[in-house]
Amino acid sequence: MKLKKTYKHLLIVIGVLLVIVGGGYGFLSQYQYENELVDRFNPLLKTKIGYAALPTEKTAIDSDYTEMKVGPHEKKKVLGSPFKNMVVTDDSWGTSSFLTFYTGLPPVDKPYVMVEHRGIYVSRINFVDWESIPRGIRNNMFKDYSKYRGMYSDYKKSQKSMKGNYDPKTFVMNVGQYD
Repeated sequence: MKLKKTYKHLLIVIGVLLVIVGGGYGFLSQYQYENELVDRFNPLLKTKIGYAALPTEKTAIDSDYTEMKVGPHEKKKVLGSPFKNMVVTDDSWGTSSFLTFYTGLPPVDKPYVMVEHRGIYVSRINFVDWESIPRGIRNNMFKDYSKYRGMYSDYKKSQKSMKGNYDPKTFVMNVGQYD
């Protein structure tokens, strides 16, 4: 009888902790690929290595450039600041996602990037050449960036035309090119 209050307080603390842990798990499992900050610290997401083709100065068109302020009244068009909604292929099955990351111009002989990411949070990138990309992933990528151009806007249009609340965070990219 003397410990009744102690047990009551202990049960309340355990109940509150279970609600907090359960709510946190529910939030983190549902809120993946929505916010860079959440994905950065989300323990439920694995770090993945993916690959993407980049536009180069030779293959870029006006829509690939971003206007950047360089002075009080001066703007300059730059490429790669940021690369927005790039198709990043993560595995040999073609699992891909649209990611945005900052980088400079790719070297002439390395127009592809290896991207380390958790959800939509990109932690590192590295320029690579075509032969450095694993063959299984290469089979699910286009060698030329121009075939990716407009893919994000087409994807968003197709999402609007689908009925219901269908918004997958990743998609499968199968190009059927096997080398």
